[in-house]
Amino acid sequence: MQVFRTLEDVTAEPAFAASTTPTTALFTELLATACEGGEPMHQVVAVTRLKVLIAARAWNDAALALVALQLPNWRVRRLVYDDGEWYCALSSRSAMPEWLDTPTEAHHPCMALAIVSALLAATADLAPSHLTSAPASPLGDAEFQPVLCDNFA
Repeated sequence: MQVFRTLEDVTAEPAFAASTTPTTALFTELLATACEGGEPMHQVVAVTRLKVLIAARAWNDAALALVALQLPNWRVRRLVYDDGEWYCALSSRSAMPEWLDTPTEAHHPCMALAIVSALLAATADLAPSHLTSAPASPLGDAEFQPVLCDNFA
């Protein structure tokens, strides 16, 4: 049985955390994990384009293409360089005013890795929660019997 890796697994490795520059191996691994579970025939053009960008070592364009592949409805809201760090904000509602939007933000010394970190944060925000929104009640409680109390007479 093969265990599939996720984007979180790849970026949780010490090599990603300590990396100050992107590498071909890192982006190839990110591409492999991003394509798992998707519809490969619909992604052929995007994956081919991403492979060409990785081969050309166009890391910023490859990171943006990875965002477009993994989260097609998300856009870069803000990309700012300040005090030696790149700050990237991704948003699924980029048409809204910035003060109404709640973008996903991340930072890294390298622009491409800041975009990838923001992508990781956005996918973590979209992951389904195992917690329920309402407290669950025990189903087999013998003392509780629901009763219809409406009087339709």
